[in-house]
This record gives sequence, structure tokens and C-alpha cells, in this order.
Amino acid sequence: MLWSFRELRQRIRPEPRQKRSETAGLPVIELRQVVPFVGVMQEINSLLVSESVEHLQRGDQASHAMAAELAHGGGLDQLLAVLSERTGASARLVSPSGLTLGAAGSFDDGGNVTTVDVPVRGVLAARLELHMPDDGDGGLARVAGERSVDILGLALLQRMPPGLKELAGIELMRAISSGSQHWQLQQFGPASGFPVKGAVAAVVIRSTGAGHLRPAVDALLRECVPHSASYANNAELIALAALGEGAGARAALMEALRGFDVPSGSVIAVGPLGRGVGEAPWSLTEARRALELDSVAGGVVDADTLAVELLARDGFVQRQLGAVVEHDRLKKSELVRTLTVWLDTGCNTAQAARELHLERQSLHHRLQRIFELCGGDPRGTGRLAALHLATRLARL
Repeated sequence: MLWSFRELRQRIRPEPRQKRSETAGLPVIELRQVVPFVGVMQEINSLLVSESVEHLQRGDQASHAMAAELAHGGGLDQLLAVLSERTGASARLVSPSGLTLGAAGSFDDGGNVTTVDVPVRGVLAARLELHMPDDGDGGLARVAGERSVDILGLALLQRMPPGLKELAGIELMRAISSGSQHWQLQQFGPASGFPVKGAVAAVVIRSTGAGHLRPAVDALLRECVPHSASYANNAELIALAALGEGAGARAALMEALRGFDVPSGSVIAVGPLGRGVGEAPWSLTEARRALELDSVAGGVVDADTLAVELLARDGFVQRQLGAVVEHDRLKKSELVRTLTVWLDTGCNTAQAARELHLERQSLHHRLQRIFELCGGDPRGTGRLAALHLATRLARL
């Protein structure tokens, strides 16, 4: 079939811009005169600021209305009904284990869902889900949900107040994380169920969903150890495990954590065994430092296997051999290697000279320079062991 040029042009002509924009879901704005770009951006920014201010005002209004409802004895369903009415979203409060604690509105598979964590005394107690219709204001739902967290937390606290043991566990974990004084740990430990002299180990999990992982981590710890406590803060979850059998229980905990399902990019570390709750901050610190050295996503880092690397990072090498290492760097010399070989041979100058392919007099000159840099001849001073260890660590 043959077409004329006009017919062919009509057949391949692209769709009008308006129709194409509707298909893509994008607006088309036609400017009929020259408009400064700065003026356009200022107008857009003004609209965005106005929208943000309106969201904050309406979010505060919803929070105040919920506070008034709570003051008059309203339960979770009533509070969520107020939030739903103010935002146009269906609201549901769900426990960390997935149980519905309260709801208002109708729920279906459509629309956009905004999720907000609701903590009680620093512990994730529930999640607020706001289901907004496709034509609803998702920004308002997010702001109003964040503004309502404190009110919902108060309502949850009234409904299921934590016991003294749980509160003591929360305070214990805060004290451990902040490195509080020993006497505070001695108070909070027994009150939260940890024996003062019992073996403990800290666990650190860094993940974007650290707070969401807490219920699952608590369940895992309950299966593995006699007692535990946990605390989620920002993107880090820390836990303390009581290990009645010491090293054996710690090994079992490590194995369980290796099979623990965590989000992509998460890292886990287990600190060394502490003898009593007073050493829990040290175990936690070592676990965190181990993550800085070896944070392979998806694995479990054992701080005990990184003891030498951690010692190297403590500045031990710098204190023992700093001047010698700096001399090698500036002069391109091999004083550290010379000292290493000499110490490895038991300070046998003749044997060290043979292994270094040096004349004995040349080795004596090198050793004299090394002794000047590191504070004198170490023989007979008790410094040999420290220097020998430093030469090994210097390789790291």
C-alpha cells in the first residue's frame, strides 16, 4: 500500500505535548512571556514553605486534639480516630510482634502507607501505620504521625506500664552505653536480673532498622542465655547477655547470631567476656571497636579474634617504637626490621647480622641508633617483651 507524503506525515507525527504529559503523569506549563528563572524558583520555594507550615500547624492541631481525648479517658481506638479524622488517613497501631493494638478507618491494599515508630521510655513499643488514599496528602500524614508519637506513647504507658525490672534493664543499658560509674552498674545490674559477679558479653548490631530488630533480638537472646537486656538508639541496637557457663555460652551465642536474619548492610559484633556487670561497658567498647576494624555486612565480628589488632590501634606501637618508625619513614631505613630480626634471634648479634646480610659492626651501628631513638638498650630493663610485641604489631 502506498501513502501520500501528507498521509505518511500524519501517521508518524508525535503525540501533542499535552497528551504525552498526561500519559506520563506530568504537568505542562506554558510561559507566554520571558520569566526570570530566579522568580520561578522563589515562587516554588514560597509554595513549599507555605505547605510545610500548614502541615506543621495541622499536625499540632491533631496532636492537641488527641491530648484532649486522652485527658478525657479516651483509649487507643479513640485517639487513632481523632488522628484519622484530622488527616484523612486510616490509622493503625501495631506492636513490634505484629499485633494490632488499636485502629481507626478502613484498610485496603491501595494508597500510600506512612510508618512512625512509637517508643516508650526509649524502647520501641509500637508502630503507627497511616494508610493515606492515593489522592490524600502524604506529607500531612507523616507530620501528624510524628507529632502524635508522644501522646500515643503516654497512652501505651497507661495501658501496659513496664515493670520495675524492665525499667532497671533500660537504665542499665543506658548506663553501660554512656560508660557510667561502676557503682551505678552495681545498682542497676541486680535490679534488672544480672548477677554482680556473673559472666556477661555485649552485643552490638548496627542497622538502619535497629529499633525494629529489637523484638527478634530479644527472642533470640531468651533462647540462648539465662538473662539479657537490650536497648535501641538511632541506628544501633546494643544488648547485654548473661553467660552462666562463660566461654561456652558465648560461643553458642555467636553461633545463634550467625544465623540471625538482619537487613542488608547490617553488621553485628560480640564483645569479649566480662567478669561481672561492672565489665559490661568494656565489653561493649571492644565490640564497637571491633566493628570499626572488621565490619563485613552479613557476618558476626568476634572481638576476641581481633585482640592483637585492637592492641595495635591503642597506640601501643607508637608509644614503644614511634621514633624508630618515623626514622624509617623519613630516611627510608630499615631500623624496625633490624630490631625485629635481632629480637627474634634472642638478641644474638652475630646470628642477626647473618640473617640481615650485614657485617657485625654495621649491625652494632644500627642497634646503637635504635637504642638512641627508643630510650636506651632494652636488655636488662624489662622492656624487651614490649618492644618485641611492638615490632610484631608494627606489621599491621
